[in-house]
Amino acid sequence: LSKRYLENEKESLERLRTRESNSKEQIRELSQSWRSRKSRLDTFEKITELMRDYNLSIVSQGGTESMTVSSYMRDLFEMMNEQAAQEPVEFWPVEVKGAFFDVLKFLTDVNTVAKSIIPVSITMKPDPENKTQKMWTIVFVI
Repeated sequence: LSKRYLENEKESLERLRTRESNSKEQIRELSQSWRSRKSRLDTFEKITELMRDYNLSIVSQGGTESMTVSSYMRDLFEMMNEQAAQEPVEFWPVEVKGAFFDVLKFLTDVNTVAKSIIPVSITMKPDPENKTQKMWTIVFVI
């Protein structure tokens, strides 16, 4: 009986090692595709589509001059870019107009659905034309 238990444990351990090895390979592949140009285009399209679905109006995209990102984040992604200079990580600010709960739902779903889209900063200012909506600047890393 003990010998059978030992054999079962050995088989279980081997299956675990195989799964771990496969998972590491998948993580490697995902991290490489996340940084590819094709993936970035897909990311832009996915973000734009999601924003429309959540009643958010895109006011502007790009334009890093008004972007608010901590120096820690800038330094972190600069170090990443030194390691993979051919596929640099970029900040992508998007200015949208929308209600608080629409932005909240959007960011919640981005967190659960779109793993290659990483929001690193968000700022809000009131919209003088519409009291229920605000102007949001969301900075993504892609």
